[in-house]
Amino acid sequence: MFAISKVVCVLLLLAVVVVSGEWMTEEAKRVSDSKTPKTAKEYVLDLDLPQEERWKKIGEDYASRSFALVNYLKDNLPDGWLEPLEKVATQLMPFFKDYGDEMKGYAKALNVTEGDIVMINLVYQLEHLGVTCDNWNTTGPVNPKLCIKDNEEYAQLRLYDSEPEDTISSEDGPGACTSFVASTTTDPKTSTIYHGRNLDWNLQDSLKEFIINVEYTRSGKQVFHGTTIVGFVGILQAVKPQGFGWSLDARRKGGSVAFNLLESLFAKGVRTPEQHARKVFETETHYEKAVEAFGNYPIVNQAYFVVSGTKYPEGVVLARSREGVAYAWTMDQEIPISKNGPVKLPFWTGITNYDYTVPAPPADDRTTPLTKNLNALQGEDFDASDVWTIIKTFPTLNPHTDISAVIEPKSGLFDVKVLYDHGN
Repeated sequence: MFAISKVVCVLLLLAVVVVSGEWMTEEAKRVSDSKTPKTAKEYVLDLDLPQEERWKKIGEDYASRSFALVNYLKDNLPDGWLEPLEKVATQLMPFFKDYGDEMKGYAKALNVTEGDIVMINLVYQLEHLGVTCDNWNTTGPVNPKLCIKDNEEYAQLRLYDSEPEDTISSEDGPGACTSFVASTTTDPKTSTIYHGRNLDWNLQDSLKEFIINVEYTRSGKQVFHGTTIVGFVGILQAVKPQGFGWSLDARRKGGSVAFNLLESLFAKGVRTPEQHARKVFETETHYEKAVEAFGNYPIVNQAYFVVSGTKYPEGVVLARSREGVAYAWTMDQEIPISKNGPVKLPFWTGITNYDYTVPAPPADDRTTPLTKNLNALQGEDFDASDVWTIIKTFPTLNPHTDISAVIEPKSGLFDVKVLYDHGN
């Protein structure tokens, strides 16, 4: 989460890929056999402890390596942005009302500054600071010259494959995250809900060791189980057993959030999407209330919240704006993915990085193959292994995928794999 220039989903991106041709059919880009899955290290965090002490053990375990996180973050900021960002970060600390003391204690345990911790916890919001469209890494062909800004504060990319540059365009630039929820049947009494998720951000192997799973407890009992990054107090995906599951996808690259806007937004009491999600897991028990809570609190930047429950039809994609829910796509809706594309059958819902109201660009159309693969499950007695098969199928799995997970809220299944590009 700390590769400021390298994240598609929640970070900045590594380097632009500018190629031509039909990338979606190129065997060379199929990567399922080239990734080595490993289990993330597990920790327990006691919510009964004072905030300053909660992350002490984890911070101390990584204190000798924390310089790698901070240096990586700072080294990958655009030229001229480090000094003003450090200043803003220090000013923002008082506005983290929910977990500010946790961040202070984490900084002490990791032996980094409070400003560093703030920057670590703003990686999603920093995604656009000082970045132009030619910095995006993509899963498909992109012409960086065709980059424009619109009046909704986010950059656009026009994408192309084998067609002339001016004939194919999209409102949204390319991204690379996938989340979906599928039910084994449409009978609430017999259904099992599976939640699949790939998080793609181009993190180098040496920093993937900072990806951890955390069991959050109260009175010695599990409250929820989530994935996070060392130094980061929010969550990327999580499950509350017998309750609900959740994952995060980027929407419109999160929007451009300038320094002054960051400060003004936080002063009004907003949360980051990742910290808001954690708050929901700490305070809500049931799917319906969780969906309401995910959608009704202001957040710093746009995002997709994908929520799963324990029985049909408990599955929804919330396309979040800063203020609330812009769109909601539920499991029991038949949705045409695009004007001429496939129809989503009413036993699953999911998203990559494009609203259903905006067809995915041809250069990054991960939606069409995902739809085909999920629709093929209709009428089948599928289980977690079948969900894993879809997760591991190109282009749902692509060269940028670094975390994969299968979640099943009824049982509390939380199967998370960190994908290394090299096996050692």
